[in-house]
Amino acid sequence: MKIGIIIQGPMTTYGNGPNNAPMGFDARNCINSNINKFAPLVDKIVISTWTGSGLSASEFGHSVRILENTPITDWDYDNQRKQFYSTSQAVDWLSKNTSCTHVIKIRTDQDFPVELIDWVYELYQSQSGVIPGQSGPIVFSEGIKQENFYIGDFIFIAAIDDMKNLCDAVLNAGKQLHPINANDYVLKFISRVIPTSGIGGAITNSIALAKNHRNFQNLWIDILKNHITVLPKEIYKKIIWRGRPMPEVLPSLETAFYFHGDIQAAICNDQVWSAIVNCSDRSLKKMFRLFRKQWSRYIKTYYQYCILQAKKGLVNNS
Repeated sequence: MKIGIIIQGPMTTYGNGPNNAPMGFDARNCINSNINKFAPLVDKIVISTWTGSGLSASEFGHSVRILENTPITDWDYDNQRKQFYSTSQAVDWLSKNTSCTHVIKIRTDQDFPVELIDWVYELYQSQSGVIPGQSGPIVFSEGIKQENFYIGDFIFIAAIDDMKNLCDAVLNAGKQLHPINANDYVLKFISRVIPTSGIGGAITNSIALAKNHRNFQNLWIDILKNHITVLPKEIYKKIIWRGRPMPEVLPSLETAFYFHGDIQAAICNDQVWSAIVNCSDRSLKKMFRLFRKQWSRYIKTYYQYCILQAKKGLVNNS
């Protein structure tokens, strides 16, 4: 195994979740910390950011490649395409210019513990070649209990060809498959690796997931068994996000989330799946409420984007 690390994202981050930085968070210290920790342990580090970053490889003291990508300016819900595009560019560079076999993608504004590397080696040396059609599991950051098909994107880890496949599946899907970003990219990946999965369009998928259709319950268990996993809790708790420890940012971490050990326990004992996977159909009333909630945010965000574009058009025309 040879590992390449991608540090992906802008130099200043703001966020729209539980750890917002309205004035902007300067990610340079995080980037430096990750480079200093991981450079002796991996084969190559790539920073994949946007044009005008102001970064120079000489400021890091290690052999670091900087990729400055042209920003995506059209409709991009929750910056999904930006993330996967800049990740994809770095994966392609590693594939063409290094002998890296595996890739770890982290954010510019998160400081990861050094124990991550040993765990990655252990995971892939024990599970390499076990998954049909994949070189090993794709690792995401965390899962939320009882929220099927919802997986966090703080980190992606995979064999380099599997990472290419993930990025390609998201970037070339051609359409939205769910109004929630964390569901959407998972469904796009599943559609790629399991063409017979029964995943349809965005409306059909959101109804099926809101209802928690039995076929989708079984599909999600199969995916967690055979295709993806998440970080160990011990590593996740040591992440520093915009200067704050993850347990401080997410106080419900111990109760609301599931991690690698929980999935492994469920694989060993099928009775445990109900602790992390929602195995119950929802009533039509609950299904409708969830469906409406999911789409209302998506439609509102798209409407705001259209208003902003119209204002820009008026300014340009004037």
